[in-house]
Amino acid sequence: MSISSPTSPPANKPLLTEAEKKEKLDNFITLFKSHNYFDINQGFQLQVNDLGEWNYSFTVENKHLSSPGICHGGVLSGLMDASLGLEALMAGIFEDKICSTVEFKINYLGPARLGDTLIGRGKVEFKGSRLIVTSADIIHSTDGRLIAKGLGTFNLYPFSKKAGLYGQSSS
Repeated sequence: MSISSPTSPPANKPLLTEAEKKEKLDNFITLFKSHNYFDINQGFQLQVNDLGEWNYSFTVENKHLSSPGICHGGVLSGLMDASLGLEALMAGIFEDKICSTVEFKINYLGPARLGDTLIGRGKVEFKGSRLIVTSADIIHSTDGRLIAKGLGTFNLYPFSKKAGLYGQSSS
């Protein structure tokens, strides 16, 4: 069985130029940041460089605590879903596809404390025509300590199915 590359276009679509990729990436990031209210409310910060490499970060605040000084697992779960999902989205955007979560699992490996800055990063493990599997780590920004590890499966589907919700066309 062969695994297609996350950047390989479908057989019937031509390769995008670097300028087209950059424009598509910029448009996606702008749309994503303006409509992802969960991330905004949690204080998750998305950084993307010109190569499309990204990371999520946030600093644990009082609103994130479940017990004195310790971040709630649900907040970490939210960052994990965001990290896994963004990796899936980034793998689909050049094919005009977006995704929705089918399932994910998380392993909590260490506590995150008040004032800690955490970073989420993902990678593609498998990409088919409709499903994509990603993995991600949440690490402590200063000491690199692994806080959580996750694995997710996402359904890829054409952006045109949601474009109207964002006031966008599918192109």
